[in-house]
Amino acid sequence: QALATLNIKNGRQTSTRNYFVRVQKVINIRKAPRHISRGVKEKMTGKRLPRPSSLAVIVPLVTHILCILLYALPITRTNELVTNPGAVLDELHIISDDNRDVKGTSTIKDVFRNDYWGRPMTSSSSHKSWRPFTVLTFRYLTGGGLMPRLFCHRMVNIIIHAAVAELVSITSTQIFPWLPPNQTILMRALTKLIFALHPTHVEAVANAANRHVILSVLSSVIMADPSVSMLLVMIMCAVGFLSSETAIFQMPAVLLTMTAIQYNRCSNKEKKEDNGSNGEKKKDQKEEEMPWPPLQHAIVSLLPRYFAIILFSASYLIGRFYFDTLSIPDGLIRPAENPFFLFTGGERILNYSYVLSVHVCKSFFLDPVGFSHEYGFDCIEEITGPSDIRLLLPQMLAVITLVIVVKCFANGQRTTLLLLMGLSWFATLFPVSGILKVGTFIADRMVVPSTFTVSIFGGRILSAWIMGESINQPASINTRRVFLTVKVVVVMVIFSFFWLKVDQRSSEWMNSFSLIQSSLKTCPRSAKSNLEMGKLYSGTVNAYAHMVDLPKSMSYLEKAEEIDPNYCDVNKEIATVLFQQGDYLNFEERLTNAVMCPFGMQGALDLWQRYWQAVTADPRGGLQARERMQKYEKVIADAIKQAQKEEEEARKKKPSGFVVGTVDEF
Repeated sequence: QALATLNIKNGRQTSTRNYFVRVQKVINIRKAPRHISRGVKEKMTGKRLPRPSSLAVIVPLVTHILCILLYALPITRTNELVTNPGAVLDELHIISDDNRDVKGTSTIKDVFRNDYWGRPMTSSSSHKSWRPFTVLTFRYLTGGGLMPRLFCHRMVNIIIHAAVAELVSITSTQIFPWLPPNQTILMRALTKLIFALHPTHVEAVANAANRHVILSVLSSVIMADPSVSMLLVMIMCAVGFLSSETAIFQMPAVLLTMTAIQYNRCSNKEKKEDNGSNGEKKKDQKEEEMPWPPLQHAIVSLLPRYFAIILFSASYLIGRFYFDTLSIPDGLIRPAENPFFLFTGGERILNYSYVLSVHVCKSFFLDPVGFSHEYGFDCIEEITGPSDIRLLLPQMLAVITLVIVVKCFANGQRTTLLLLMGLSWFATLFPVSGILKVGTFIADRMVVPSTFTVSIFGGRILSAWIMGESINQPASINTRRVFLTVKVVVVMVIFSFFWLKVDQRSSEWMNSFSLIQSSLKTCPRSAKSNLEMGKLYSGTVNAYAHMVDLPKSMSYLEKAEEIDPNYCDVNKEIATVLFQQGDYLNFEERLTNAVMCPFGMQGALDLWQRYWQAVTADPRGGLQARERMQKYEKVIADAIKQAQKEEEEARKKKPSGFVVGTVDEF
């Protein structure tokens, strides 16, 4: 009867022998599917098997090239924003010939003993930024003379950032392994572009000196993959700690991410086995392969990795504590850069809750304060009481977080685990919560790790929306195509908007003038930004000697002093302008104040010695100059005595073993 049915269906005569041969082939295919070609399987079973799409190769390749071009274009062109490309801010210190660790004139041992800026970690003037691996990348990745050194350093950042975006997109496919192939390709592309087009990444990518940020994220994302070897996990853990001190805050996120990936693999495998051929798998065989529930199986299989990462983290913290390099000395944290540092009690809680909320909003492409490379005094006004309307922001975020937590816990184990993974990446913002003593106030680079969560779930949500994962879908195929076209156009418009935004912001980071100018648009009352603009117009920066304008320089410097009267760095810059204007008496007074400023003291002291040596040797006015010098020396001596007295009082108040700044160098 089966043979007759088959003959009628095929419209041709089939012998009994040939029929049973075909049946036997089907049986053999089911027994050993790995050894049969796809064509034979489709012919024998009568089913069309899924084929690997060329899009799985083309789409990742194209989007990876776009991630590189996104930042490569601004650094390779000159436009109205980039009229004089050169080293910007901390890049000046990194590529300076005085930085022996980067230049290669110091030993490797010195690199591990010094901080990021070449100072000994044990020095009271060190910011305790221990990043030897990052320093070594600057030391050896120089382009070999084939390209300018600064251009090479920036290109290295761009390549690393594109690699991180690629890894984040791959991680998204591991977190959501149950999606169909086409949607997986789309989700991977969207995730990568969301990560690459995030505006807060500009500070970490366009400025070579912030390479430590993307290096730490690179190592963390590699560690989060449970399929990589144990040796690579340990190597990446060491690279992360040697690249940036903030890598330690990413370790909980690494542990939870690898747990979520492994859990989804186990549960997805269990689901496939349950839906296997005819669903007739024997219970004892299933229990033998999966002896525990998926979560327990995931945790047990990852125990060696947990142990290794926790051991490395504990060793890192113990070592930093033993050498007393865990925190930055109080004297190096300045109100001009972190105006809320000295706040205590309720005042500190209110202000830092707003600061933390600003960083969270930045992670979600929302910026309530605007883009600036510096948010110091008096860019963000302090919150003086609970009635400040800005406190609505942390309150709204707290309510939204609570609602999401309740819903995720109610949806089961998988959703809860994904929630914990997402929150763990936002926990990398812990340094700006006000609990720790850090010099950073508000900075885009601090947001980069938390954008991992936004990119992963943003790519998943967008791909589901585009592919139409909804109950209420249009029945007509033409209607679906129209909807799909509209959705794709909307997404492309949004991505184009952020492309232009990142491109413009990257162009602003190509030289100091455009960067500070953009900062003053966002923070017109930033004391530090006004000081930096005054320096550019004073002619003290060689790259901008062509735009000297002393009256304009003085106006910016006086505004910086008016905003923050305690910002003593202003004295040296004003003294420089006064000297060029020939106002020597006021210059001497400002120079004396600059010498008494602990932050710019070294440069001011050198100028002091050269100036008084010249004027006191003048036979016409040398005697009067010597009297003025002695008067100012007495002022400095009194300041030293006062500083020593305050230091002694501080030592009595601090517990034993607490390091405070000294006046020895002064």
